[in-house]
Amino acid sequence: MIRHFSPYDQVADEYYDPDRHPTCANFRQLAHLFISDLRRDFIFEEKLRNGRVLETGAAFSLAAEIMSRDFGNLSNLTIQDASEAMLAHSVRWQNSLKEIYVSDARQLRAGDASYDIIFSILADPYNDARLWTEISRVLAEGGYWVLTTPSHHWAKKFRSGSDLKSSRFVTAYQEEVDLPSFTYPVPQVIRGVENAGQFFRRYKCLTIGDIEGQVSEKLYAKGAGGSVLDCFLFQK
Repeated sequence: MIRHFSPYDQVADEYYDPDRHPTCANFRQLAHLFISDLRRDFIFEEKLRNGRVLETGAAFSLAAEIMSRDFGNLSNLTIQDASEAMLAHSVRWQNSLKEIYVSDARQLRAGDASYDIIFSILADPYNDARLWTEISRVLAEGGYWVLTTPSHHWAKKFRSGSDLKSSRFVTAYQEEVDLPSFTYPVPQVIRGVENAGQFFRRYKCLTIGDIEGQVSEKLYAKGAGGSVLDCFLFQK
């Protein structure tokens, strides 16, 4: 496997620790909630069960967690991440997956129209026009793209006065790591993805009120109105 340096390599060991980093745990819980809502649609559920599925930036793959639990089968799932250290969280499923590999999500190892569903959960580290174009290239006709990012409204308030294109992660050793994070106003995302060749189907903003259990103090950004996660569904 080719090794690629990623800033996430520096935080991979503790990223999913809910006590040290409740913000990450809250984002994951809300993404799971959005996917659960989408699965009420028969066509979406059928594609998830029997279609060709990809999760970009997977790290600890949410798609693998859901599909292994509910279907007991991951043979139609490919997962990808730019950080080998982050992807190691999914090594438990490596023998069951169709494929697992390290690459930039904006340069996928796939031919045109290769997938029926693509998940890009917390895609803000690589969320730009190149991603939107690449997803449109590998998504099959009629296929779905599920995109979630930290709420742009929250990010703008929380990062006010600092670099709006990065998120600061403080490790257990009090090291500060600035991670890439690109969020945009909702209309800009919709317009950009549609220009890249997909159709907007659904948007939902999940809030602090949707979180069960501990809520990260970071999410109570003044003026954010409880906004936490921007969730999108697009279709080719």
